[in-house]
Amino acid sequence: MARIALRDVSKSYGSVNVIKNVSLDIGDGELLVLVGPSGCGKSTLLRMIAGLEEITGGTIAIDGVVVNDIEPQRRDIAMVFQSYALYPHKTVYENITFGLKMRGMPKAEMRQRAESAAATLGLVQYLDRYPRQLSGGQRQRVAMGRALVREPKAFLFDEPLSNLDAQLRVQMRMDIRELQQQLGVTSVYVTHDQIEAMTLGDRIAVMHGGHVAQIGTPLDIYDRPANLFVATFIGSPAINLIDVTVAAGGKTASTGDIVLAVPQLDLAEAQVVVAGIRPEAIRISKTGFAGRVELVEQTGLDTLAVVSVGGHSLRVLARERVQLARGEVVHLEIDPEKVHFFDKGTGNRLVL
Repeated sequence: MARIALRDVSKSYGSVNVIKNVSLDIGDGELLVLVGPSGCGKSTLLRMIAGLEEITGGTIAIDGVVVNDIEPQRRDIAMVFQSYALYPHKTVYENITFGLKMRGMPKAEMRQRAESAAATLGLVQYLDRYPRQLSGGQRQRVAMGRALVREPKAFLFDEPLSNLDAQLRVQMRMDIRELQQQLGVTSVYVTHDQIEAMTLGDRIAVMHGGHVAQIGTPLDIYDRPANLFVATFIGSPAINLIDVTVAAGGKTASTGDIVLAVPQLDLAEAQVVVAGIRPEAIRISKTGFAGRVELVEQTGLDTLAVVSVGGHSLRVLARERVQLARGEVVHLEIDPEKVHFFDKGTGNRLVL
């Protein structure tokens, strides 16, 4: 196991800065998820930790040793890629032990490590098969087994589940989480899927434009997004954003028929801010402001409705089945304790 520390790490391709002074501390045995949209720099950052990309500035340390100039194979880190990168002409056993064989490990020890990894990953019965005879999930397990037998200080995962179907992704992320907790190996996991990030990580680092927009536990980030980007990227269904005018003194915020209590803000004069309201913070009730149902989606477990209120389309998530019809008039109430306010200019959270 190992601690990984990044200090003011940057990466440029010519005049283009893709990573901008990122600092992170990844604890011993922690699983940190780097999440963000395509092009935000998360995979580049992971590859720099692995040594597959040179850094332009800053330092990367593993267990207190700066590894900027240390070759990837000497960093004692194992990486699992999006593509399985298996040798099609080699068996599962040969794929898993290939790296060990290149290092000259005795056959008995290779066999012991391979069988142990196969047992952990449910691959014992597949050791003599070839990759073409395996499902996508089984191939990904083989790729993980190849990393596991090395007994590295840390695991790096670069979107390993992107090639799998939705149902298999759910099962595989449970398997990865269980394996990581069982082994207690420091891990960094890259994904663009915010649900994957929320369910896997001890902590999440949300990346945007080459820098870390916010880092914290999944619930901290969901409940207290630091800025508009994090608020909109994390959460499904997406958060509702509406411009509201906060009255002088900061007791209420309003737009048309929507009036919100604002106990947190104390403004000397009226100000327009952005209110962020999670869909589950809006409740269909017998009182409150009126709106017209535009769309209803039933998932079986809950009900998502889009309700038009004074020119705003609000997503409303009911944690039960609700019988609604398009065009129906309903009344809504908003939990004032679950409304987030952001500066309209900077996008930053107004109350931390």
